Amino acid sequence: MIGRHDYRWGHFNNSTFLPILAEDENPTARAIFTGLVNFAAEDPEILPSSVESLVLKAAKGDKFVAILDSFHMKGLSQMQKIHGVKVLSDSLGINGLGLALPIDSELTEI
Repeated sequence: MIGRHDYRWGHFNNSTFLPILAEDENPTARAIFTGLVNFAAEDPEILPSSVESLVLKAAKGDKFVAILDSFHMKGLSQMQKIHGVKVLSDSLGINGLGLALPIDSELTEI
């Protein structure tokens, strides 16, 4: 995902993972955080205040990936009102973070 220039990703802005990503020296975490900052400068909806808004953005199918923590992943998997996303738990190689992305995304194969 981070090597693709046709995808954007986001996370909700009151997450405890944002400060962790900002300080992490892992190259993957650094690239994810840098992308979040750059994308948010162009589109504030990249960092919404609610998980639901973030996942709805991913469900639109606009090559947008919602990055979620495991707590919200569990809640998302139990929600029946948001359709059109596929959830890939712990798919980033960073403990506790996974993806919600458009169901027809080629990234669902990772």
